[in-house]
Amino acid sequence: MQQIWQIAGAVIAAFGGSALILVACSTFLGRVWAARILEQDRAKYAREIEGLRSEAGQELARLTTQLDTLKHTELRIHSDKLVSYRAAIDVVADIVRILEKHHFGQLAPLEVGPALERFYKARLQLYGYLGILAPQSVMDAQDVLMEFLFDVIEGKRTGEWAEMRVRALELINEIRKDVGIDKTPIEYRGAR
Repeated sequence: MQQIWQIAGAVIAAFGGSALILVACSTFLGRVWAARILEQDRAKYAREIEGLRSEAGQELARLTTQLDTLKHTELRIHSDKLVSYRAAIDVVADIVRILEKHHFGQLAPLEVGPALERFYKARLQLYGYLGILAPQSVMDAQDVLMEFLFDVIEGKRTGEWAEMRVRALELINEIRKDVGIDKTPIEYRGAR
């Protein structure tokens, strides 16, 4: 029986030693394979991250270009609005001056026709200037002023200059709101 135990011990020792060697080899190979797999994954993810960085950089460049274009466009539109509004104010001032001269009898009878013709032309110019860039609120204020002035020309109203000034200031205030200079309305505080 002792011999059986010796043989069994030898078999177990032989298999145990080789099992120990197998465990050691498999542990070593497992580490090598894990390191290789980890390195492959690192390289793969590094490429993906670099691709994402590149795409993000391209998208950022595209968005920056769009933003610059929008800024340039907005500045140009704002500048165009200021030019149009200045021209509109010049037209309104000319119209009011014509009507003022007519009201106070400072136009010779032969000057009335050409002056009114200038008024009608200036009114159309004003509408065109404002119609290009102005919002509806500015157009509405302009319409109210023009309707008042037509009533004065047609004799439906007398030249109520204080009321005309109110209408002109309403137009100017709507322009100020649109341009964004100051949304606080201005008012006439003079004596005349």
